[in-house]
Amino acid sequence: MAEELQNEDNDEIVLLEDGEVDVGDLARTAFILGMDTKTLCSEDCKGLCPRCGADLNLGPCSCGKETDPRLAVLAKLLENRENE
Repeated sequence: MAEELQNEDNDEIVLLEDGEVDVGDLARTAFILGMDTKTLCSEDCKGLCPRCGADLNLGPCSCGKETDPRLAVLAKLLENRENE
């Protein structure tokens, strides 16, 4: 059974070797997941445009807003609501 679990790609099961648990990987994963996903130079920094790299502190970029195609229907509903 232990060999079957070891061969599977299951992150929720931690196998004990000689009665010890190596928490290094678990701690590293928890640390990385706890980090901010957007690194900024200061609290009021607007960051860089993820598409063109323009400094958003100097003003908006010319990329325009990218809408997830799966949410396009909802965007249309919002536009219609604003136009009413």
